[in-house]
Amino acid sequence: MKQMKQPVVSLQWFGGQSRVGERILSLFDRYKLPTSSYFDYTAGGLAIPLRIAMTRRGQNVTVNDRCRYTAIGARALLLELPQPIDFWIAKIPPVSERVRGVLTELVEEAHLSSRRILEKDTAFTQDVIQYVDAVATLCQDQNTLLLALGRTLLDATFRSLGWSRKTANGEVVSDWTPQSVFERMCYHLGGITLAQQKVAEQGGHHHVFCEDCDNLASVASTIHKDAVVYIDPAWPWSKKIGMGAKNPYFFLSGPLSDILSGVRVPPSHIRWDDYTDEQIMEELCKWIDGSFERGAHAFIPNNQTSNRPHPDFMEEFLRERYASQVVYSQRFSAHSMGHRTTRPASYDYAEHWWVILNEGEALL
Repeated sequence: MKQMKQPVVSLQWFGGQSRVGERILSLFDRYKLPTSSYFDYTAGGLAIPLRIAMTRRGQNVTVNDRCRYTAIGARALLLELPQPIDFWIAKIPPVSERVRGVLTELVEEAHLSSRRILEKDTAFTQDVIQYVDAVATLCQDQNTLLLALGRTLLDATFRSLGWSRKTANGEVVSDWTPQSVFERMCYHLGGITLAQQKVAEQGGHHHVFCEDCDNLASVASTIHKDAVVYIDPAWPWSKKIGMGAKNPYFFLSGPLSDILSGVRVPPSHIRWDDYTDEQIMEELCKWIDGSFERGAHAFIPNNQTSNRPHPDFMEEFLRERYASQVVYSQRFSAHSMGHRTTRPASYDYAEHWWVILNEGEALL
C-alpha cells in the first residue's frame, strides 16, 4: 500500500465541503446563536455536527439522516466512548476470515447482468470480497469498525459515486488483498479514534437517528428550546447542469449501506423529484414551523445553484413567508466554499445559506 497522508476523519461524502463547518460556526458567532443544542435534519457527511461536537464545549448535537452509512458514522463518532487505536485493531477479524454476504451477492448479480452495474461491479478479488463481508458480518455491533470499513471501501470508488478500478492515489484495486483491507482499516481508525477523543473532551450529550424526514415526529421531539436547526436535504438536481436524474447519493445510501449493515434494503423513491418547487418549499416550511413550535431559536437552510428550487426562488419564497425573521441570506461560490466540483465549467455553482429566527426574536 502506498504511503498515505496523516488520517483525517471524514465520511467521504459526495459533494462534501471542507469549509461548511467553519461557515456555520461563523454564523453562531455573528448572530450570537445559542450554543446549547444543534439539530441537523439531514446530516449527510457529518461535516457540520462533527465540527461542532469536536470544538464547542458542552454543545449537544442531534443528527438525523435516512442513510444507514451516515448513522453508522454518527454513532461511531458521537456516541461511542473513545478507546486506544490498538483496542479496535485487535477487534478487526483475521484476514483469513471469509463470509458470503451482501457484497458477494451484489457482485454476482452484476456479473449475471447483461450490462455492467457501476454500483455493484467492483474490481475486488473474490478473497477481498468475502473478507469485506466477513468484517461487516462479524462487526455488526461495533460502529467504529464498520465506519473504518466503509471508509476503506470508499477508497475504491470514484468520488463516492460508484466503484473505481483505481484509488485516488493510483493504486490498482484488483491488486488489493485482505491484508490491504486490514491495513486501510487501521489507517482510517487513526482519524476516527482521534475524533472520538476530541468529541469526548467537549462533553456534549448527543443523539443519532436514522429516519426519513417524513417520520420525524419522534426525532423532532428532541429539539430543545433555543436549539439551532440546520438542513441541507437531497434537493432534486437541476436539469441545467446536465447530470441527469441520477441520485448522486445512491451508492452511499444503497450498496454501501447494504454492505455495512448486512441487510439489503430496496431503494426508496425520492418523492421531491416529482414535486413542484412550490410543493418542496411548503414542505420545508413545515419543518421550519415545526421546529419553531418546539422552541428552536433559529433555522438554517442551505441549498446550491445546482439544485431546485433554485436559491433565487427560495430567497423570494422565504422572504415572503418569514419577512424580517430572515436575518441572513448569503451566497458563496464553490471556490470560496473550498470544494471541488464536477459540474460543467460554464455552470456558476454556488452555495446559498439563510438564517431564520423564531418569531418574536429581536433582529440582531
